[in-house]
Amino acid sequence: MKNIELLLFKKTIEIINYIATGKYEKLSNVGCLELFTKRDIVSALEEYGGAVSVVDENYNGRFRFVQSNDEKTFITFADLIIDNEVSDLTLICEMRLSNDMKKIENAIIEDLHVL
Repeated sequence: MKNIELLLFKKTIEIINYIATGKYEKLSNVGCLELFTKRDIVSALEEYGGAVSVVDENYNGRFRFVQSNDEKTFITFADLIIDNEVSDLTLICEMRLSNDMKKIENAIIEDLHVL
């Protein structure tokens, strides 16, 4: 993986694991819940059914990203692992990188829905 892709991937995995373990306060503290709230996440998960699995660097779901018009902002898409199976429930986040493109300054959950 290239450096930017790896940064985005690792942050996405971190967010997925906070969701999987119910650490919504952590997500809130780092600013991830500015657009999509804990209630929104819980509602989407309840509607879909099953339990989000904790993942690691061997994550086997689909991970994609696109760069926005602002060169430092990326939109990431990651299929959640539900009950240890890749699902079509997709976590969508907006991530903004630092000026030197070496760290993530801001990550916000934009949506969680079936794609």
